[in-house]
Amino acid sequence: MTEKPHYPLAKEHEDHVRQHLEEEVKEGLIDKMSRRAFEEKFGEERAVAAFPVLVEDEAARKKRVVHDGSHGVKVNQGFAA
Repeated sequence: MTEKPHYPLAKEHEDHVRQHLEEEVKEGLIDKMSRRAFEEKFGEERAVAAFPVLVEDEAARKKRVVHDGSHGVKVNQGFAA
């Protein structure tokens, strides 16, 4: 398994990240599962990519979570045809 740690701002803005990911689960964009279920489902063909939080305007509390599957674990390259 390839794993990349999250960017520092992800930890700093953990509440925002959790809320964002829960919304994506509700929209059916991502699945929520335990680490064990993840490992059982994907076996050795798995990767955990890092994601940053981009703070666009701290005063306005405008932040974006970016799913980064291109660097480190090369998730996107793994799906190239």
